[in-house]
Amino acid sequence: MKLRYLLLPALALTVFSARAQTPAQYVYVGNFGAKLGEKAPSLSAAKWIKGSPVSLTAGKVTVVTFWASWCPSCKETFEPVAELAKRYRGKVNFAGVSVYERAEDVKSGAYIGKLQAFLRTSGNPMPFSVAADDQQGTIASAWIGQFMQDIPKAYIIDRQGRVAWSGHPLAELADVLGSVVDGTYDVAKEAQKQRARYVVEGQIRDVMVPIKALSGQSPKEAVAAIEQAIQKNPELEKAIGPAKFQMLLRTDESAAYLYAKKLSEGICKDSPTSLNLIAWSILDDKGELKKPDLATALTIAKRADELTNHGDAYIIDTLALALYKTGSKQEALDLQIRAVSLAGGMPNVPPTIMKEMRDRLALYKKAARSIAPVP
Repeated sequence: MKLRYLLLPALALTVFSARAQTPAQYVYVGNFGAKLGEKAPSLSAAKWIKGSPVSLTAGKVTVVTFWASWCPSCKETFEPVAELAKRYRGKVNFAGVSVYERAEDVKSGAYIGKLQAFLRTSGNPMPFSVAADDQQGTIASAWIGQFMQDIPKAYIIDRQGRVAWSGHPLAELADVLGSVVDGTYDVAKEAQKQRARYVVEGQIRDVMVPIKALSGQSPKEAVAAIEQAIQKNPELEKAIGPAKFQMLLRTDESAAYLYAKKLSEGICKDSPTSLNLIAWSILDDKGELKKPDLATALTIAKRADELTNHGDAYIIDTLALALYKTGSKQEALDLQIRAVSLAGGMPNVPPTIMKEMRDRLALYKKAARSIAPVP
């Protein structure tokens, strides 16, 4: 199965939080790290290995990026962030902080020397001050938190010292930074959205932890746990319904396909991520399903493709497989060529996924040749 779908809890958070309702009262449970609208954590624990120490100066906008030397996707962000630093020289302070380095190097202290060597041999990828987290992970804990330890990650600190934005450096960093610098960015509004999202994420996490534990050993019990959670809070179905569907595939295929239709025509009909997961689960069965409902998978994949304006490489890849398995081999080939082309221009496609896409492209080419008319 595609790596992007292995972590159902992460999918659940993404799917449900996208349209989360704002609760009357916000309650944070656990360490979510630096929150929008609140005072940014300190960088005092940082071990500065290049340039002068950076402090969060009042009246100055600051961008802090988090990365690791072993992280390929982190390295892909270096050049775009460097360009931003050059563009806003004198207006915005930039700092790069290495976190989550290899445990054995952190424990021995060797990570500092290795990071210095990494910067020397990488051609000065960050034209600003660079630091390393301490051996206790103080900065990572304060900024990124415990639950979503995702890197690369960037934070924008506004002139009041508040966290104005956080996210992947290749996402909205450039656009949001411009708004923060010119004073048009509404930090309070974005903070409200984040607080609402965290409440919902906490609810989903509480549900998904036992479900994930049950899914490996007892999918029937996992289904029962999901149904119980949905009964208590029907709004959770959009987030954890796809997980229920995957458990049903292992216990009751007929029920699974009926539920897939219910989700795709109902609560998940406008969620391309959920639709793609459902379709792919039917198509990429590795021969484990007795009677895969390919027609349903094709219908759902087409809907996901329409929702993304035919521009999502992963979804096109799924739709191509659905077409191939339902006999439309030339159409499958045409779409797979587009999927591979789109994926090749994306910054963070894992090599294993890229190889799988290319392997399917080769398969479809062979199949299309076999049906071509003989002159």
